[in-house]
Amino acid sequence: WTVPAGVTSVDVEAWGAGGAGGGSNNTGSNGGGGGGGEYRKQSGISVTPGNNIAYSVGAAVAGATGAAGSAGADTTFNSTTVVAKGGSGGTIAATGLGGAGGTGATGSAANYNGGAGANGSGANGGGGGEGASDSAAGNAASGTSGGTGTAGGDGGAGGVGAGSQGGNCTSG
Repeated sequence: WTVPAGVTSVDVEAWGAGGAGGGSNNTGSNGGGGGGGEYRKQSGISVTPGNNIAYSVGAAVAGATGAAGSAGADTTFNSTTVVAKGGSGGTIAATGLGGAGGTGATGSAANYNGGAGANGSGANGGGGGEGASDSAAGNAASGTSGGTGTAGGDGGAGGVGAGSQGGNCTSG
């Protein structure tokens, strides 16, 4: 991004991508839901007109059959000035563990963590954690239901049935 003429200070808001649910491919195992992405805001960042500032928007990830879920990508502004962490991916096992919500990044102002994905249970995949909003942390998933309730993106529902995949968080 090239800083426009006359601009010397910017406010940056960033959301990390949600993690993917774990994807089972057999009976006796299931996938945990992916964690929701974190929110970060930093106000009053000094910039110089005409300078180029690198940024990266965290890309969403999808679960795959027979694999643990990948973590959601981080969103960054100027490499480390503002970083919003992506949620962790769910695992696969007899009880696939849900991924943790995104947390612990950089930026000195507002910070809200993503909701945790739910563990898989029985033959069902766990729901995905809700992504954080600009005013509240994301809610954790429960059972096969994805986290909901704030202005953050809702978590996906977990799969139902033998060898089910955990839910993916739909925000970031």
